[in-house]
Amino acid sequence: MIFNNYLISTQSDMETTNKTILVTGGNGYIGSHTVVELIEKGFKVIIVDNLSNSSPKCLERVKEITM
Repeated sequence: MIFNNYLISTQSDMETTNKTILVTGGNGYIGSHTVVELIEKGFKVIIVDNLSNSSPKCLERVKEITM
């Protein structure tokens, strides 16, 4: 489905595709919430973060939530 020039995938589309996405700042507050949502939608997520505003503990919490 296309809405205002953005492609919006339905749940069935996500189940049939195998996509990987890179999230910069994925260990911060907004990034970690985004990562959780992406994982729940079926994406494989690669996180790049320099930990200047976050902690490695955040990644452990994301693992707990999504497993």
